[in-house]
Amino acid sequence: MMRSLNEVQGMVHKAARGAGVPLGHCEDISAAMPDFIALGGDMSALVAALNDPHEPWVDGHGSAIMAGPTAIDLARAGQGAQRINGADLPLLLHALVSMANRFGAGLICDVQGDCVVIAVGQGPSVDLPAGPVDIDSGAWAGLAALAALTLVPETDTSRSAGAGAGLTDND
Repeated sequence: MMRSLNEVQGMVHKAARGAGVPLGHCEDISAAMPDFIALGGDMSALVAALNDPHEPWVDGHGSAIMAGPTAIDLARAGQGAQRINGADLPLLLHALVSMANRFGAGLICDVQGDCVVIAVGQGPSVDLPAGPVDIDSGAWAGLAALAALTLVPETDTSRSAGAGAGLTDND
């Protein structure tokens, strides 16, 4: 189904929050969605990565969702090349670097299978899509299910506690 890039970014942001991803990482991942799509990223693979436990980046291993933004920050802070071994979603790491480069990060991303190295250098830019993009309906449903985890249940108890319009909506 056709979706605007803003709609995709918003849904990915909400889905990542629903999956328990830290807010800063959610912002980076959603901002990288145009790059991810331009690179041919698989939205179903992103949903699968969001549904997996989020391993912190330890000893060069960890999920792309958790390791990517951290590796970019470390490389930009002068901590040398950052290697992520066994990356579950290497294309997301490439997209995160591409997005950071749009804002002047000056990074390269070397993807060799499931090993990704992020370092200071001049990386290529990605031609971003213009206009709506086609998103697989199954992937969209998966993102929506994760995003729904951020919502308050519709009960009289939640309404009496201040959710929604309250118990009566007479305006």
